Amino acid sequence: MLIVYPHGLGDLIMLTPALRAYYRRTGNKVSVAILNRFRGCGLLDNCPYIEDILYVKDPWNESSRAGVRREGRALAKRRNLTPLWVWHPPGEHKIVYNLVMLGVEPFNGFNTEVYISDADRRIADKWLGDHGFTDAYGFVQTSTGVRGKTNAGGKKDLTPGWGARYMRHHGVEQVVEIGIDFQYDEMPIPAQFVIMACAERICIPDSVFYHAACALNKKVDLVFFGRGKGVYERVHPMHDVRETVVWSLPTL
Repeated sequence: MLIVYPHGLGDLIMLTPALRAYYRRTGNKVSVAILNRFRGCGLLDNCPYIEDILYVKDPWNESSRAGVRREGRALAKRRNLTPLWVWHPPGEHKIVYNLVMLGVEPFNGFNTEVYISDADRRIADKWLGDHGFTDAYGFVQTSTGVRGKTNAGGKKDLTPGWGARYMRHHGVEQVVEIGIDFQYDEMPIPAQFVIMACAERICIPDSVFYHAACALNKKVDLVFFGRGKGVYERVHPMHDVRETVVWSLPTL
């Protein structure tokens, strides 16, 4: 089967409970077609439930749903696979909808997963050592890097500088900020998860790092859902997590 899944990186983490359940039920791995812009990110490279990762255009910015359907059919035909398109309808929790689309019940709960290799850990450890982050530090993400209608006016993002102020307010002077201290494409994204997981405190917007922290059972000290409770209800973790969610940024 080829799952055509033209969604964000956080959505890919929310796909993992369905992939796990499908593999446990059938014993079969699947191929997954994700967005072109995620080539080389490494997010699913070590997923034990995936046979192959393929790529399609962004239906919101580069193509259309019809165009992505044509791409998916062509990819599936070349590999003799059955295509399955997963589009998330409004109002549905994405983890539950993914399970429904794959026709499976959750296996081992609704826990999400991320896949971190020894190489990812070495990359993260080297970066932290090279940049002097040997003591306690905070992990901040200000910009999600998301463009287009889903982040019109930057409503998903933190106010620039707010995360560093939050850390100082809580007694953390050293800060690693993604997009400032290192860029999204500077290292595989699982290595970035290691840097986050080693932090004393985490302050982030609704992003892939939020979903990764929850998958790693890492406390999220503050996560900003600037698009409101309706979005949170569709994407929040379905296993027990430690988090503080805010809908607007407090004054510091």
